[in-house]
Amino acid sequence: MKIREQTGLGQLVDVSLVDSVFASLENIPQKYYVDGLIPERIGNRYEFVYPYGTFEARDGWVVIGIANDTLWLRFLEVTGLPIKEDRRFSSNPLRVENYKPLKTIIENWCREKTKNEIVNLLIEAGVPCCPIFNIKEVSEDPHIQGVRNMVLDIEIWQNFKNQGLIGVEDCYRITKAGCERLSSLDKNIFVK
Repeated sequence: MKIREQTGLGQLVDVSLVDSVFASLENIPQKYYVDGLIPERIGNRYEFVYPYGTFEARDGWVVIGIANDTLWLRFLEVTGLPIKEDRRFSSNPLRVENYKPLKTIIENWCREKTKNEIVNLLIEAGVPCCPIFNIKEVSEDPHIQGVRNMVLDIEIWQNFKNQGLIGVEDCYRITKAGCERLSSLDKNIFVK
C-alpha cells in the first residue's frame, strides 16, 4: 500500500502455501545451512527446546510449550512434579538431552487428567498449552462455527437432514461470503 501511495503503482502479492510452510520451519533449516546436518524426523517434539510438544492426556492430546526456564519453574509449581532438583532437567539444554525420561514423567502426569483440566491449569499458571482437537471438536469450536462462520448448516433437499458444509472464510469486511443453499441437484444422488 505504501508503494502505491508513493509511486502510484500497484504490486502483485504472490503468497505461496509452500513458502509459508517452509518459513514455519524456523531454525531447523539453519542447522543444515550452518552445520551441513540434515535433521532427523523427531515427530512433534521441538528440537531445541523441551518440553515443547504434544503429550497424551486421559481423553486426547495437548500441546505444552515450555520455551524457557521461567515457564519450566511455573510448570513444576503448578503440576507438583517432584523433579525440580533433578539435575537432568535443570536447564533447557539438559532437558533437550534428557527428553525421553522427561516425556515419560510429563505424560504420566497428563494421562491422569483430561485435556481441559490440563489446559485450564497450565493457562491459569501462565504456561502455554492448548488442546489438540479432533474433527468434531474443531467443527463445534465457537471460533470456527460462530465467529468465522466456517461450518454452514445447509438444506440439501426437502425432507433430507440438513448437511454441514465447510464455509467460506469470512474474510470480507463489507460483503459477507456464504452459502444459503446448494444449487438445484438431482435428489437421486443422495442416499437415505
